[in-house]
Amino acid sequence: MLKNTALQHYYTNFNPDKPPQLNTLCQIIKSKHQQSMLVKWNETTLNTILRNNESMDVEIALNTLISEIRHIKMSLSPEFRANKIFFAKLLQACRMHPACSIVCSTITDDSVSSLINLLRSNVATWKAQQNSSSDQNPHSNHQNANIYLTDRRYHGGNSNRNRRDNYRNRNNNQKNDYKRKICFVCRKEGFWST
Repeated sequence: MLKNTALQHYYTNFNPDKPPQLNTLCQIIKSKHQQSMLVKWNETTLNTILRNNESMDVEIALNTLISEIRHIKMSLSPEFRANKIFFAKLLQACRMHPACSIVCSTITDDSVSSLINLLRSNVATWKAQQNSSSDQNPHSNHQNANIYLTDRRYHGGNSNRNRRDNYRNRNNNQKNDYKRKICFVCRKEGFWST
């Protein structure tokens, strides 16, 4: 039974006295299905799969993405079933996730199988790095967000001490100059400059 838009299309384009042929109805339904699958094709990314299943591992999500895209590909119109289109879609679907971004930006071979292998190996490497960094730093970044550290660098004792000593000596000399009334311009005793 036809529903919604298909039923409306049937009544507007066909004479109710002469029913349409089955092939025509199948074409209408097929085109609507292909359009809805194209929308699903465009919305499917690795991030959306991970967002829908938050407990899912990245490797499992990548395999789910590949199988979903392959399944959707078979429902699209013939011009979207080419391997180059599948390759481009897989690149586009994975490029925003940090585990796959390097592969998507440095791809050299345009075969689908090599891309899938590179994506899987990169995801495995990324997971290992994430696990090792969490083992080394057991505290989460949210807990350390308000920690402030003091910079306690050693700046060389002689240079700082010499600067301090020069400053002290200059101050002592100025105090003595005030007592003896020496001109600070010509440095002669008995003269005073204001």
